[in-house]
Amino acid sequence: MKKLLLLFSIVIGFSYTGNSQVVFSENWDGQGPGIAGWTLYNVDGLTPNAGVSFVNNAWISTAQEFDNNVAMSTSWYTPAGDSNDWLVSPSIVLPAGTNTLYWDGLAFDPTYPDSYKVYVSTAGNAVTDFTLEEIDINPESATGWVRHSIDLSAYSGQTIYLAFQNYSSDMFLLALDNISIVNNNTCTAPTRDVTNGVTLTSALVSWSDEGASSYDLAIGTAGFTPSTPTNTSTTNSYTFTGLTPNTRYQVYVRSGCGSAWVGPYSVFTAKALPYAYGFDTTGGYAQDGWEGTWSTSTTAANAQAGPQYVFSNSSTTAATNRSVFVRPISLSAGEQVTVSFYHRESTATANRSLRLRVYPPGATTPTVIWTGTALQTTAYTQVTAPTYTATTAGTYYFEFNDFTGISTAATTMRLDTVNMTSVLGTNDFLSSKFSVFPNPTTNVINFSNDQNAVVSSVEMTDLNGRVVKSLKVNATEGQISVGDLATGMYMMKITTDQGVAVKKIVRQ
Repeated sequence: MKKLLLLFSIVIGFSYTGNSQVVFSENWDGQGPGIAGWTLYNVDGLTPNAGVSFVNNAWISTAQEFDNNVAMSTSWYTPAGDSNDWLVSPSIVLPAGTNTLYWDGLAFDPTYPDSYKVYVSTAGNAVTDFTLEEIDINPESATGWVRHSIDLSAYSGQTIYLAFQNYSSDMFLLALDNISIVNNNTCTAPTRDVTNGVTLTSALVSWSDEGASSYDLAIGTAGFTPSTPTNTSTTNSYTFTGLTPNTRYQVYVRSGCGSAWVGPYSVFTAKALPYAYGFDTTGGYAQDGWEGTWSTSTTAANAQAGPQYVFSNSSTTAATNRSVFVRPISLSAGEQVTVSFYHRESTATANRSLRLRVYPPGATTPTVIWTGTALQTTAYTQVTAPTYTATTAGTYYFEFNDFTGISTAATTMRLDTVNMTSVLGTNDFLSSKFSVFPNPTTNVINFSNDQNAVVSSVEMTDLNGRVVKSLKVNATEGQISVGDLATGMYMMKITTDQGVAVKKIVRQ
């Protein structure tokens, strides 16, 4: 599914307990001193290109393109030049025993991947103090987060400083996250794995199985800090239910053996149509539930509307396969969806290839809705894709996929102003005439309609299609008890003499 294609296994934290100790931790989201507690050196003194003008220091803490904050540096300058930007930690006292440094790294563009070095100093935190190079990451991965580690046991018992130096030449963007030093590892905190179970009111979260007998979870609105668990699980996955549709939540998880919380991981409950989006959110499209490897530009002059747009670069050495996914969309069976968007290429000889695809619920192979090849327009062109009809009720993932082949010259494809509308099918028209209340509910659901449709039966099914309750009726209105059902979302199938109506019911 989409996250399987895009996010790989993103590590969101590290902590230990028992005989182990988290000596130092920084996730840029409240665990650690934050960017203000680090020393920044902009040795090169170069000016970032307008496309990355938000990088207004050697390193910044930002949520650009991610659902949590990261430390970010750029090497894309105008005029071009060699980066020399340093991110230096506060002093860290290493205890006796084994000490291991962990961090996650990601470059933003496979065509222009950044490189960096990691240093350790025992003398001080000035640039000239960092003469002990530990590792050269040349270049960093641009296809997914990579977890790195260095054994720092040679410095045990000493006070050290860490330094990350971006030394790239005219590349793009570099991100670091989840920096930690752990002493004597014994109880491993989980790492985040792929999640793919979002509905209007529920979300499945999975993580690596570290062999713990139980795991604690905490869920809340964006920006909350975990204290006590809101949920526990004896396996390495958990489904949160009773959530609000079209809402961003954040989740933390820890091993039941006592590790610190790791996170946050944002989950977005699905949204019903219509939906419009212009990529104009500060911090990137991940703040609104989109995912992908296209980049956001803040150059308003190149946007179709608003201050921002997203873009994908081609390569002269390899074919492009880069996607950006719309936030989760909830559709009814038979719902007819129309998607429109604007694209623009950087040159009249670009010959770019773009397609719009959709993943139905549970599908690993997408359905192609629209394909455009040899795209060369240097002015924004609006495309209205052919209508797509949902085959079943559930959560769908729409994807814009740049599949351009090897280019004779690197070019840029821009995407902006996406609109999604839908028309209900025949049964959905009848569904719109039925009222069900209260919804959400705890005990009973009342139903009635303004079409004088005579109801013959009502069935309640869970999201796996299992019938969990049924009722025979011979009236235009009635009531069904749901107090004995588990909390979560159900589909209420109302069979009448004028057709079948289906309503989504939330049992709290």
